[in-house]
Amino acid sequence: MNSFRLFPSHSFLRKTRSLLAGLSLSLYASSPLLADDIEVYINATTDYGPNILFLFDLSGSMLWRPEDDTDPGPSESSRYDILKDALNNTLSNELGALNIGLAWFAGDSSSNYATGIKWPVSHNSSSASDIDPAIAPGQKVTSVIQSIMDAQTPLGGTAIVDSLFEATLYFRGDGVNQGAYPPQSWDGGSKSYVGGRPEASHVASYSPADAFTSGSGVANYNSPIKSGCQPNYIVLLSDGRPNVLSQQANIESFLGASCEDQSDKIMNDVTNWKDGANCGLELASFLSGTDQIPTMPGSKVKLVTVGFALNSTAEGQTGRKFLEELAIAGDGAFYEVTPTLDLATILSTIVGQVAGDNESFTPPSISVNPAKLASSNRTFLSMFKPAHNRVWAGNLKGYFLGAGGLLDVDGNPAMITGTDGLEFSAGARSFWSAAPDGADVEAGGASSKVPASGRKLYTSLGGNYNLTDTANSVDVSNSAITAGMLGMSATATSTERDALIDWFRTAPYGDPLHSQPSMVDYGSRQVVYIGTNQGVLHAVDATDPVTTGDYSGGDEVFAFIPEELLANLNAIHQNYAWGKHIYGMDGDITIWHKDDNGDRIVNGVDQVTLIAGMRRGGKSYFALDITNPDAPALKWHLNPSVSGFERLGQTWSRPILTTFNGSKVLIFAGGYDPAQDDKTVRSADSMGNSVYVVNADTGALIWSASNTGSGQINADLKYSIPSDLAVIDSDVNGSADRIYFGDMGGQLWRIDLDETGLGTSSGAIITRLADFADNTTSGNRKFFYPPAVALMYLNGSRYLAIALGSGNRSHPLSTSVEDRMFVLRDESPDVGAPTATPAVVKSSDLYDATQNYLGGDGTSAQRLAAKAEFATKQGWYISMPSSRKMLSEPVIFEKNLIFTTYEPTSGTTDVCAAPSSAGRYMKLALEDGSPVSDLDGSGDPKQFSKTDREKEIN
Repeated sequence: MNSFRLFPSHSFLRKTRSLLAGLSLSLYASSPLLADDIEVYINATTDYGPNILFLFDLSGSMLWRPEDDTDPGPSESSRYDILKDALNNTLSNELGALNIGLAWFAGDSSSNYATGIKWPVSHNSSSASDIDPAIAPGQKVTSVIQSIMDAQTPLGGTAIVDSLFEATLYFRGDGVNQGAYPPQSWDGGSKSYVGGRPEASHVASYSPADAFTSGSGVANYNSPIKSGCQPNYIVLLSDGRPNVLSQQANIESFLGASCEDQSDKIMNDVTNWKDGANCGLELASFLSGTDQIPTMPGSKVKLVTVGFALNSTAEGQTGRKFLEELAIAGDGAFYEVTPTLDLATILSTIVGQVAGDNESFTPPSISVNPAKLASSNRTFLSMFKPAHNRVWAGNLKGYFLGAGGLLDVDGNPAMITGTDGLEFSAGARSFWSAAPDGADVEAGGASSKVPASGRKLYTSLGGNYNLTDTANSVDVSNSAITAGMLGMSATATSTERDALIDWFRTAPYGDPLHSQPSMVDYGSRQVVYIGTNQGVLHAVDATDPVTTGDYSGGDEVFAFIPEELLANLNAIHQNYAWGKHIYGMDGDITIWHKDDNGDRIVNGVDQVTLIAGMRRGGKSYFALDITNPDAPALKWHLNPSVSGFERLGQTWSRPILTTFNGSKVLIFAGGYDPAQDDKTVRSADSMGNSVYVVNADTGALIWSASNTGSGQINADLKYSIPSDLAVIDSDVNGSADRIYFGDMGGQLWRIDLDETGLGTSSGAIITRLADFADNTTSGNRKFFYPPAVALMYLNGSRYLAIALGSGNRSHPLSTSVEDRMFVLRDESPDVGAPTATPAVVKSSDLYDATQNYLGGDGTSAQRLAAKAEFATKQGWYISMPSSRKMLSEPVIFEKNLIFTTYEPTSGTTDVCAAPSSAGRYMKLALEDGSPVSDLDGSGDPKQFSKTDREKEIN
């Protein structure tokens, strides 16, 4: 035997296109910067929750009925009662990372005033005793805020602008102004603050804390803004127009300019207190347009206003107009309580929208999935926009391929050279886009073609595999889809359930973080399939365009969401800025075209099956019959509840379509155990530590292996296997007979399959070839990618070179592990089991080629010693510098080993930007790890040094 066949897992050489901060495009030979965990896109060290300061109207009119300006009857609620109930309802919900604080404007028997800060902005679920030690431990911040509100009695006038000025000083960390009075103290019996002065700021809101204890003093507020990446909001509620203003002179001095007189503008319809609105718009504009912490770019504050009980009188209309104008100037929004929109809904909506705000979190950036789909002169790219929300925006876009690179639908260059390298031209128009979309992920593309009505959106309820059955339609009319199935609360109404489904039916794409587009040619049309973390598998008609100037095409053929992912929809719709990223159909797609006449076009009796996993989205594989994309059907579905698949973990491993013993089979690994996310020292996994061979047509289990269960047993198969598998045909007879792979425990495996047949628990020889990790933190090496395999010769003998690199894809920013690239010689290349059970190879059994003594570095003595040592070893390895790791599949080409590395760096000073990193392209001799070309650019074509192994590529 002189050769072997490697069944393909991914394309032989891939290019990563990663458009990072500043919209600059960098090209890579593989995908070093698109690591699995989203920490490479988000600066987690500055991930502070959003801030909300509630600023409430506690003037005397809040004791009236909401319908008119009269006192409520015995069984009626006042405006203030309704406010307290609405706030309690909002604060009783899950608020994640939200920080909340409290202030108000009110009065007493002698004066009207804006209070200071009554409760400093703090994490909603933290212990209130951390803020005020006088409060008994065990009470949350939300509970204490509710108690504070319960203890108040509205009185006095409406000092909106004065209170807004005090809130501005608070967010800036400036001097306490209207709250500079002896503070009140907590009374545990009444659960309220007593004594002091009612307008005094809370003692925890400023420093020094004793500034006003015995009278007037000087103190600065403790600003709640911790990062320029942090959203900040003031939510101002009032039931009337402003009728108190005592701070205009101070505000004008603060702003350094006079305020516009609003007497004949906003206040023109009232006859008294006409100056009450002065300086309000200027303050709102200052808050939203100026960094409140000068050293923190992005530290702006938005203003959201709520109108409550604003009647049709001149007073009510003036109040409405003022609140609307404030919201516009404050870059926020205005809400008004109406008979069909109650206050509780408004406050909950505002909190949800603030929680989902990411505009200040991430600079404009997009990332392009590492794998593109090219067909003829066209290419299709999956894109996503990193953010701090739980789901990111995504899209699928198409471009023409020209001699100089990407061309837009009009034939113009889609890319230009910017200050940071290649970037999308602002005027570029991708396929199917109504207007130029440039670098805007959310504009144009397939996402813009989601049908506004009549969408063919399917699921598979209760094992019903007929997707086009009306019982599987995701539609409000399908009563089988309950609010609970959509992840909604037990109290959700049918109206809320219908609204969520209606939203989903027209929702734009979620992020295709790892899913790669796959095309099927049906002759009369071409369809591209792509999954997203919205949980949807999209089928897109990509027949057009074929020539420039054609803006047609891109219509969605159908969309499929598994039943198990419906439960994510409520959280996806909320899309809060806290909590873990939501994943869905994020796995690789395998297409099996049973091509009867070999023309690569679906026609005649051809059949096409699509197989997709979920990665972090779940522990299932789905096989869809897409022979007719207008009538898709689910063929089979595998998950841990199916007999024989109990060890299946998150489905990361791409099923390899191959032939075994005359039948088409899929071979894949057990996947990922998410417990690995937190393991700094290796330990056994409870899932994913398995390998499967299944019938490609039916999904029936043919054979499996693990360390326990009903399959073939090997006690050392105890670590999960997220990688694809290297499947080979050793004797080139058309049947797979061997599998190589690494695992999360740093082990390298070989499985030899008996070509005459397999039993579910027999018929294979499982060999642990190597153990390249240990039980230390620095030695906790993990293999997320399959090895590269090549037939080589050494001293006249054949061997298989097995190359694989370690690197923690789940934590690419980690610096604790010394990762390595290993090349092991498997000296039993022929079909069948090894001639003798080999001893498990350790790192010490390989030659350490890190210093390049075999390639010419070092002294003569060192080079001679290296050559002698190398002859006694079973391969070689090179150690990576601290924090550098392999996060891509290696490639063997013309006896050279080619791979890329990822290394986090400290190059960025922008705390809002994604962590900086360096990517390197490496090329070495497969035989011994020595350099083979002048990658460092020194210009010496004959003498290569250690630095010639690599070239920085970003």
